[in-house]
Amino acid sequence: MRMIQIFFAAVFLFFSGQIFAAGVTINAGDTAYRNLPDVAGTGIRSEVEIRISALTHIVGAYRVTHGTGSLSVGTIVTIKWQDGSSEKAKIIATIGSVLAEPIPGTQSNPSGGGIGYTHGPGGNYYGGSNVTGFRVITQTVTVCVAGYCESALVVTGYEWIYGPGGGPGNEMV
Repeated sequence: MRMIQIFFAAVFLFFSGQIFAAGVTINAGDTAYRNLPDVAGTGIRSEVEIRISALTHIVGAYRVTHGTGSLSVGTIVTIKWQDGSSEKAKIIATIGSVLAEPIPGTQSNPSGGGIGYTHGPGGNYYGGSNVTGFRVITQTVTVCVAGYCESALVVTGYEWIYGPGGGPGNEMV
């Protein structure tokens, strides 16, 4: 009988931890996170690699203050960036150089709509209020020197992600 009680207590603790952890929202502007590497100035407009780095630092800091088991692998957290934009991220590791990754399609604009401007060599582009984020366009580039070849994934551009009912029509400003 005692073993059954211990088993059910363990199951309850496991699932309750999962349920509570799934509802975690982390504000990147809070004192514990705002000065971490790659966090300042990061938002849903930032390159995915920068967001992953910032997420890793935020998750590490969260675990330091809330316990190392506070965000288990598979947990979904909401990150509110300093610019007011937000997105969901999935915890993918307990230790390592990448602890979390953004979940595509979960990016939200800052309150007031639209994600604002992007600045590029061709001018400034505004995505409008129906834009929910950016999708990174990548290309694999291989360079060979003296019989040694190395490949790298290179970001070659971005494209807007539109919300329901949205579509192309970026205005050049």
